[in-house]
Amino acid sequence: MASAALTGTALVNGLQESCYVAGGKTIVITLTDDTWVVAAGGAFDAVRADIVAGLDSDGEEAAGWDAEIKTDTAVTAVVRTSNTVVTITLPANANYNITLPETITVTVPAAALAAEGALVATPTFWIDRKVTSVLGFGNRSW
Repeated sequence: MASAALTGTALVNGLQESCYVAGGKTIVITLTDDTWVVAAGGAFDAVRADIVAGLDSDGEEAAGWDAEIKTDTAVTAVVRTSNTVVTITLPANANYNITLPETITVTVPAAALAAEGALVATPTFWIDRKVTSVLGFGNRSW
C-alpha cells in the first residue's frame, strides 16, 4: 500500500509562529510504494500548485497558515529531488499571526502521483502561538 511520510525542519511540534514568520523551514515528503507522476520539469511543474494546496491547517484564522503561509508558498518552493522525494521550503511571512495552535495536515494530490488516489502524509504537525507574558515582563515566549 502506498504511503507518504513527512520529515523536515517544519515538523518540530510546538514551534512558535515566529519560526514560520522567519521562513526557511522545510517539509520533505517521501513516498513509499509510489512515485511522483513525472520527472522534474514539464508535467511535474503543473502539479506543484496542487502539492502546495495540500498543505492544510485545521485553523481558520485571518492571518493563519492557510491565509498566509500556504498562499505565499510559490510553486518554485516545491522541488522534486528524486522519484520519491519532494522538498518544500516555506517562505518568510511577517503577517503570519495566530491566536490558537494550528495542526497542519499534508495531502498529496492524486494528480502528483503515479498510482491512483491522494495520500494523507504522516505525521501531522502543529504550530504554537506566541505566548505573551501577563506578568508585566513584556513579550516573552514560553
